[in-house]
Amino acid sequence: MLGDAPGRFGGMTAAITGAAQGIGAATSRLLAREGANVVLLDLNQDILNEVLKDCNATGVNAVGFAGDVTDATFLQKSFELGFSAVGPIDILVNNAAVALEMKPGIFDRDAWIRLFEVNFLSAVHCTYIVAPVMATHGGGVIINVGSNHSSVGYPGWAGYASMKGALRSFTQQQAVELAPLGIRVVSLTPGATRTPLNAARIAGAADPAEFERDMLRGVPLARYAEPEEIASGIAFLASSDASYMTGADLRIDGGHLVFGS
Repeated sequence: MLGDAPGRFGGMTAAITGAAQGIGAATSRLLAREGANVVLLDLNQDILNEVLKDCNATGVNAVGFAGDVTDATFLQKSFELGFSAVGPIDILVNNAAVALEMKPGIFDRDAWIRLFEVNFLSAVHCTYIVAPVMATHGGGVIINVGSNHSSVGYPGWAGYASMKGALRSFTQQQAVELAPLGIRVVSLTPGATRTPLNAARIAGAADPAEFERDMLRGVPLARYAEPEEIASGIAFLASSDASYMTGADLRIDGGHLVFGS
């Protein structure tokens, strides 16, 4: 793992899943601006190309691969090509996720499986691909992006919340297992963030304005986070400023989980 100059991540390589929109796109651009070469994975090739263009404009090497993170062959091949193109991964950001709302009390097997595969198992698989390579090059950091949903109950979100909770538990276990290899494993829990995913939820509500007010009712700062604010937290966790943090969760939620309503 190389040093933090030029920029905090000069000479390093970061891999980000779900890199084309929202938190993933903001993180990709920020790490690139701070000197990291980036390997970007996302399902949407067209939007991914825009992020790649921005990252390459900073002067770093940026490569992207479009595909489904639940496809084991796609993941293995993408990381192998990424290692070849820009070097071994120092920073892995497991950010890929889908949001599937379910009808309370009705078991939707397909939705549960999709949430498990995208929101949890893809992060597990990426970790198991990247960690051995990190270990042979002096270590690194793995950052898992969670959600406040894992700590607060909302009707219809049992599947999504369960997978984010599992991801936090996986973070803690891997922090213990990978520490001897020089690898830190941490998680970040965002609150309501102005992402395309949340924009779609608001637009699809029967009363979008009321839905938006309801989402912010328990947030003391009374606004959404911007993706760039969450990306700043990810960059902190990836940097040498967080060198003694592992197994920890950084919550960036505008005070939502401490609001006593």
